[in-house]
Amino acid sequence: ADRVVVMNHGLIEQVGPPQELYHNPATRFVAGFIGSPAMNFLPCRVEEQNGGLAVRLTPDLALAVPPQRTARYAPYKGKQMELGIRPEHCFEYHDNRKPGVTTMNAKVDVVEPMGMETLIHFFIDGTPVCARVDPATHAAPEEMLPLSVDMNQMHLMDPANNGRVV
Repeated sequence: ADRVVVMNHGLIEQVGPPQELYHNPATRFVAGFIGSPAMNFLPCRVEEQNGGLAVRLTPDLALAVPPQRTARYAPYKGKQMELGIRPEHCFEYHDNRKPGVTTMNAKVDVVEPMGMETLIHFFIDGTPVCARVDPATHAAPEEMLPLSVDMNQMHLMDPANNGRVV
């Protein structure tokens, strides 16, 4: 199809080309509906960090917001929000220094080999998260795995209205 209509309880949430809905979902429902596995949703607080912004996920884990999104997200500083990140944008650590890509360590809960990819399941402050890694990546339950997170692909949503911040 060249256009998709996503409905939720009989109401239209978004209409558009499949790639537009995937990359620019209008609401949390569309973000979670499009893509497999579904987008990860993590409660966060937007805060100032090193002259820019970050999303704080836990007292020990904050992910830097790319500079090109700072002005757009600045009005949400200090506010409880929800970070949306797709599993394919959370992957095995690469030391490539690409702008907007940050790192974190994850304690592996479940390893799900899928052939051409492996899904790694872990928790951040009790919230389940899924990452998509190369099948050659060594990962085992209870081990710590360094991951890269492409924050250029992040979505910030206001839980008060389930809409994606634009």
